[in-house]
Amino acid sequence: MVAEDNQDNQLLLALMLRQLGVTYQLVVNGHQAVETALGLLDLIFMDMQMPVMGGEEATRLIRHAGITVPIIAITANVMAEDAERYKAAGCQALLGKPIVQSEFLALLSQYAKQATPSVAKLTLQLATDPAMQALIAQFEPSCPRY
Repeated sequence: MVAEDNQDNQLLLALMLRQLGVTYQLVVNGHQAVETALGLLDLIFMDMQMPVMGGEEATRLIRHAGITVPIIAITANVMAEDAERYKAAGCQALLGKPIVQSEFLALLSQYAKQATPSVAKLTLQLATDPAMQALIAQFEPSCPRY
């Protein structure tokens, strides 16, 4: 599952997962993440700052429900104290934003036990993907406001 409210990040994660042949469910807030986690999942990528319910609270509720699926925190807040807080909430690891493909692949390989291609291969696949080209074209003009 991917719990992410930002459309650009949703599309980026979706593109990478699709290139890897991974099926996923997308949710846009922590409340939906908790509801979806009650089903059978192999791995959760959880944005820490979402509307309705944040990722930390959602992770705590998922753990309180006895669900042990690995949860990877996705956030731009990667200071040591932030990472400790996410782990205390029940996350196994942290994936910083902006997402680095090699880190993404390593976490996917470790926690989903998914065979992953090399970073170079994924980079090439993404470079030739029309959806990735559209995302880049859409994202570049918006960079100054971020």
